[in-house]
Amino acid sequence: DLVAREPILLAGMTEVCYWLEVRYPELKFKLFVRDGDKVAAGGELLSLNGKVNLILKLERILLNFLGRMSGVALYTNQLASRLKFVKLASTRKTIWPLLDKKAVLIGGGSTHRLSRAQALMIKDNQFADFAKLVLAVDFDFAENVAKIAGAAFLQIEFDNLAQVELLRSFVEKYQLESGSGLQNLPALGFMLDNFNHMDILKAIPILADFGFIEVS
Repeated sequence: DLVAREPILLAGMTEVCYWLEVRYPELKFKLFVRDGDKVAAGGELLSLNGKVNLILKLERILLNFLGRMSGVALYTNQLASRLKFVKLASTRKTIWPLLDKKAVLIGGGSTHRLSRAQALMIKDNQFADFAKLVLAVDFDFAENVAKIAGAAFLQIEFDNLAQVELLRSFVEKYQLESGSGLQNLPALGFMLDNFNHMDILKAIPILADFGFIEVS
């Protein structure tokens, strides 16, 4: 039997069951809990019936898999429960990409984007000078590209407050010239990359009306 040694938030059991059913149909198992369940220390998770040698062979794999995903879910939950007005999102650069993101989701966090194809990003190195910024944030171009690519949102990355201020000027100019707001554009997101605490507080009121804000 597989038993929790300490309190956990279970994640990864769906994948474990699928793996056992497909790869080792000769093993019989009974499930006592499901993904998202909070299990107390000593709580039974799973029982296996089959050849002892095979169970011993798979034991460490099962423990490592469930331990990692459940650990990510629990830690995410502990952090997310402390946040009132902010969502905790996982990075795309994870060790177990979609599995880690699922564990974060079970823990109450957000998956952000599941792949690079789900969002277009204008990186901070495109903002080397004012001319590049104006070219990069061509909203008419961005709208067309985003529609063709099927992107869920367009994300713009900043590494200093000057870029944030310049974007505000450019958005205001766009709204004035187009005679409309930003509703026809893809959803906008703004990443504040390595901003210090004070600069984050200054950037938030500038960007809040234009889209969601991410602090990395």
